[in-house]
Amino acid sequence: MGSAHGGEDSSRRVRVALVGCTGLLGEIISRTVRDQPDFDVVAAVEPGALHALSPLEADLLVWKEADEAAVAAWLCDAHGAPRVLATLGDGREASLWQLTPQRTRLGAPSPAVLVDTIRNGAPSSEPQQDLRPQGHEMPEHLIWDVTVRADGGPQLNDSGVMEVDAYDKLSVVVPAGDDLAVDLGPAAAGRISCLVIMPTEPSDHLSYDVDGTGIKLNQPQFLFGGAVDLTGNPAGLTFSNAGSQDAAVEIFLGRDATP
Repeated sequence: MGSAHGGEDSSRRVRVALVGCTGLLGEIISRTVRDQPDFDVVAAVEPGALHALSPLEADLLVWKEADEAAVAAWLCDAHGAPRVLATLGDGREASLWQLTPQRTRLGAPSPAVLVDTIRNGAPSSEPQQDLRPQGHEMPEHLIWDVTVRADGGPQLNDSGVMEVDAYDKLSVVVPAGDDLAVDLGPAAAGRISCLVIMPTEPSDHLSYDVDGTGIKLNQPQFLFGGAVDLTGNPAGLTFSNAGSQDAAVEIFLGRDATP
């Protein structure tokens, strides 16, 4: 004899509570969680209001920039509490806490790590159905925040989030009195949407070539979106150091990895 069920089987879904998910990092976390078809956001609160949600009807908490002592104390005080996926510090590392309490390091909290941890870490009486769109790769998110302020005068500031398929960070040393060709990654030409070039010691003697013109690295350079085309959006850059000391340069880029 068969049985009919109205709607989706709730045991196949993951109930998520968001804690302190504000600001740029909070927006990324919230959007990533809400975009998953098998996740249900059942609460969104500040850490100070968490005690009022007892019992908490969630499979997992996502707690932005959580204090480790606060997470451990909350888990010890709670009964039947869900696991806690906590981003620590400024969001550069994530950890999964369990009721014991037991902490498992997860590394950098990328959207893919966030989704996989929530989906695989939440308890379920049945295997969870994969409701994600097939053939879709989770993009990486680059957070940028820029402020330019005149001393005692006005300022301009803006911030945002860029979606890219991949990113790379390079550290190179340009020899004194010599050139250095730097490969920006596989199939990078024409696909870079974020390019940051930061010399350790800015100098008029340090430059890189764009169509035969030397672009001085006497200040850090931050190029987003169409501004990258000012460099020709190349597959590589050639740096020149006319100084008497080796010059260290850091490069950060975000790119589209698909044709």
